[in-house]
Order: sequence, then C-alpha cells, then structure tokens
Amino acid sequence: MVDTEAAEGLRVCDLLAPGRTEWDDSRLHQLFGAHLAERIRSLPVPGCKGPDVRVWDTSCRASVRLGDLSRVIQRGQDCAWIWRSGLHPRAALFLWKVMWDRLPTRAVLSRRGLGIPAECGACGADESVDHVLFRCTWARSTWQWTGIPEEVWQERRLFLQLIRQWLASPGTCQEAIRATCTAHQIWLARNARTFGERRMSPRFVAESARALAMESRLPTPSDIPLIARDTWGSFSAQAASRTVFFT
Repeated sequence: MVDTEAAEGLRVCDLLAPGRTEWDDSRLHQLFGAHLAERIRSLPVPGCKGPDVRVWDTSCRASVRLGDLSRVIQRGQDCAWIWRSGLHPRAALFLWKVMWDRLPTRAVLSRRGLGIPAECGACGADESVDHVLFRCTWARSTWQWTGIPEEVWQERRLFLQLIRQWLASPGTCQEAIRATCTAHQIWLARNARTFGERRMSPRFVAESARALAMESRLPTPSDIPLIARDTWGSFSAQAASRTVFFT
C-alpha cells in the first residue's frame, strides 16, 4: 500500500541512497511496500546530475505523480486510441481504467491492506477486473443476454483489442459502443450490489446497456440538419465532424 501522505512532495532524487546513484531500498519499502518497491528497483537510475524535469508518458494523458510510479512502470501499452476514439469522457475513462487494471475490485483493495475480502460477492472467486467484467457467472449471463459474440468478452485484453478495432471502422463502431456500455453497466451493477443499493438481473443490465448504446449511436447523414451550403456543396465537411456520443 502506497503511503501517499509521506510521499507527497518528494522527488525521484529523494528516493536515492545518500551520495550514491542507486535506490534507497529501506525508503522504497517504507513508502511503497514490498511488491511495488521491487518493481521500482528494477528501473534504471539516471547517471547524470541535474534538475528534475516533468515528462509526459506517451501511453496516457494522466499526469504522473510519485505515488503513481506503478503506471510508469507498466510501459508498452498504447492507450492513446481511447482518447482519440470520440467516446464520451466517462466511457473513455472507464476503458482506460480497464486497460490499466485500475478498477477498485475486491482483490485490488484487499492487496492494499484495506481489510476487504478478495472474493467476488456473486460467486466467491478472486475478484479481479477480468473476473468481475467477463468471467463471473453473473457477468457472463449479462453478456449472453446481449447477443454479443462470446469471443469479444472472453477476457480483458482481447476485449480491448476488439473494441479498438471496431471503433476504427464505421461499420462496427456501434457494436463497440454497445460492448463498452455493457461492460460499464456490469461494473455499475456490481457496485450497486456490493454497497447494498439494489440488485439488478443480468437481463435488465443488458437491456439498459442496449438502450444507452442506442442513445449514444454514431450520427448518420440523415441525422444532421442541412444548411444552404450543404444543399449545393460537398458533404465531406459534415462527415469529417462526426463524433461518437456517450451519455
């Protein structure tokens, strides 16, 4: 578990051993815990001296703080497509959290030492992101009600890969929106069930996701009002301004 209060305001050089260009093992362990400290130690330490500079990580739009070093460690994932997809920011943020395994599932909260059981409240298995969205018996029942092919919702990485492909094509963009809505509604229903607000059936969640996706559909030429210039000119300017809406 990261001690965010103790880490507030620290610089990378503050985590190095005094007078040496190597990590301070005891301080890393104190601030970040054994697991994350081990991953930080695997990062090379710059050998040159100089002032700290702020750098944007190319794989995400979030600013990187000292307490979020784990995000920098997981390099190689390109999630810029999420922000370029035209999805509503809430949908884009949800997909970003799914990609980076940032949903606060029971397993995640349990590893952070919050005293929460790691087991899924619906079926008793370890509640990871993959489990809660795709492998739980309750989630699978919801996906089956949608009619979306099973290959789409087998596991997290394949889901994200297909969503990325579908969003890039006008012919499959609407299915990508519906699949995204379904995953998001499964997560929201899980939250409601966990916090005792209400219990929803898989069929109800699937139909809610379908209705939401229809409201969020990609506009077609017939949906866009014409002005005099459009009557006599090209429609390309309108086509170029299409945006995927998500409410």
